[in-house]
Amino acid sequence: MLTDMHCRTAKPRERLYRLNDRDGLYLEVKPNGVKAFRYRFMLGGKESMMALGEALLHKSSRER
Repeated sequence: MLTDMHCRTAKPRERLYRLNDRDGLYLEVKPNGVKAFRYRFMLGGKESMMALGEALLHKSSRER
C-alpha cells in the first residue's frame, strides 16, 4: 500500500516511474519531479487511464 511517506520521499529518476497503490491507483513520478496520481481501469473492455491531478505534498503547520 502506498503511504504518505512513500509519496513524499519519491525522488525523480532519469525516466518516469510509477508507485502502485492498489485497484489501479498509482503515483506517477516524472523526471522533472512532478508527482501525479493516476487511476487505471477497464471501460467497455478497453483499458483506460484517468489523471486525478498533481500530488500536493505539503508539510503540515506543525512541521513548519
